[in-house]
Amino acid sequence: MDVSDDESDDGIRLENLTNMKSYLAWQKKGDEQFGAMELDEEQQQRQEEQEEQQTKQQKKQQKKAKTYKMYSDEIKVLVITYHLEKLVSAANAAQQWIKEYKRQQNNEEPEEIEKKKPGPKKTLGEEHKNHLKQFIDDNPSAVLNQAMDSLTQQFDGLKIKKISCARLYDQRMQHLLQESPLPCIGKKQCSQHQQTIRLDNEMAKQRHE
Repeated sequence: MDVSDDESDDGIRLENLTNMKSYLAWQKKGDEQFGAMELDEEQQQRQEEQEEQQTKQQKKQQKKAKTYKMYSDEIKVLVITYHLEKLVSAANAAQQWIKEYKRQQNNEEPEEIEKKKPGPKKTLGEEHKNHLKQFIDDNPSAVLNQAMDSLTQQFDGLKIKKISCARLYDQRMQHLLQESPLPCIGKKQCSQHQQTIRLDNEMAKQRHE
C-alpha cells in the first residue's frame, strides 16, 4: 500500500470526524433551543392561566365586598331592631329598613301610607244614607222593604243587605219619634212600626249569621 494513499484516507477520516462533531454539536444546540422554546411556551401558558385565575378571584372578592358594603352592620342592627319591635318576619323587616336607609341617603321625604280600616267595604255611602233619610221623612209610614225598594230604584245596580238598611231605617225612625209626634200616624201605628223594625232586624241578623 502506498504511503500517500494512507495519508489521504486519514485526512478523509479526520474531516468526517470533524464534520460529525460539528453536526452533533449543532444538533445538541438545536435540541436545547427547541426544548427551551417548549419550556417558554409552557411557562407562558401556565402564567396566563394563573393570571386568569387571579382576575376571576379578584372579581369575586370585589362582588363580595360590594354586597357586604350594601348590607352593612348598621342595616343589620336596624333589621333586628325592626323585627323585635314590630314582630314581623326578617325578610319584611329587611325590605322596610333598606328602603328607609336608601331614603335617608337620598334625603327623600317619607311616603305617606294611607291606612285602610279592616273589614268589608261599605256599600251604603253618604248619598244613599241621605236618600234613605229623606225617603223616611217624606214617608214616615213606610216599612223597611219599601225603603229598600226606593234605594234600589234610585241607584241603579246597588246591592245592599237588609241588615245594613235596617240599621239606618231603625235609627231614622227612632229619631223621628223622639223629635216630634207624627201627625200622619197614631200611637198604634208607631208601635207597629217598632215591632216591624225589630222583626226585620232579627230576621236580617239570623240570615247574616
